Amino acid sequence: MTKIYYYLLFRIYRFYADVMKERDMPLFYTSAVSTVFLFFNLISIYFLLENSGFISYGLNKYIILFSLCLLWMLNHFLIVKNEFFLKMNYAKKPLGGWLVILYIIFTIIFSIVEVNKHREKLLNEKRFDDTEYIKRKPSLEGKIIKWFNEL
Repeated sequence: MTKIYYYLLFRIYRFYADVMKERDMPLFYTSAVSTVFLFFNLISIYFLLENSGFISYGLNKYIILFSLCLLWMLNHFLIVKNEFFLKMNYAKKPLGGWLVILYIIFTIIFSIVEVNKHREKLLNEKRFDDTEYIKRKPSLEGKIIKWFNEL
């Protein structure tokens, strides 16, 4: 599994070094982009498990932001900064490029599907809560119409 991840890092690094002509910080961009992909994969798996009923822990923006920063630090300082993926002597092959593109497309589609399922689940829960527990207060307009009808 690490060889596959190292190859992904290698292709992202080569993209920024060769195509984007980035000479100053290609390692930073490599760690940032790979962290975003990892985070989308992990959050999609979390939503899949939550929608399936295996876990029921809610996330908030602080937990998400903290986990994203922690994931980036671990990814950057333990893997990318040491340049292990460059020491593997990978070659840029067209098949590898297509596999990386398929991985990116799969990550995007899987994330969108799971987030939409989760959003739909939350909306259904909110609709149930609204109709069950919240009663409307009578409006002033309703009181005036009732008063005129009683005259």
